[in-house]
Amino acid sequence: SENNMEVNSKRILDIDSICENGGKINLAGNIYAVAENNILKITEINPVVISEETVCFPMEYGKNIFRGKTVTAVIKTTDDDYSQNSFDADKLTGIAVIRNRMPGDRIKLKGNSFTSSVKKLFNSRIEAAMRNDICFIADDEGPVFIEKIGIAERVRITDDTKKILEISIDCE
Repeated sequence: SENNMEVNSKRILDIDSICENGGKINLAGNIYAVAENNILKITEINPVVISEETVCFPMEYGKNIFRGKTVTAVIKTTDDDYSQNSFDADKLTGIAVIRNRMPGDRIKLKGNSFTSSVKKLFNSRIEAAMRNDICFIADDEGPVFIEKIGIAERVRITDDTKKILEISIDCE
């Protein structure tokens, strides 16, 4: 065919099957037949490329090991002293994870009125060789803390904060 898509009886039967049961079939390259709710669409789906060096795991209170560093997460109250690497634990959405950078990461840093791409922040502040080793704390909405960069505005400590999560990072 003109789009380099193979057409044969098996392919037609496969498409018929997803029309009945839902699902998707790769037609060629990034082109897929996708059936959902009795609707068949031919669409392009670009794969998300994640570095082989990606690390991502649920954050535990206490000590976590991330790429040779000890990342300690401690719950404190507003009566305790806390560092600038602290944020409102009750503002986290879903499960908090420790990970490194991901394509498309963005963060609105505490005190900023704008959102920045992590790529731009890294280009201006972090040496290229160090970038995959920078620790992120993220929730279902994205990064809330980036080592050597700061915390997100959406989790900043306010007068209403009751539970503070303090992060400390020590190289081993």
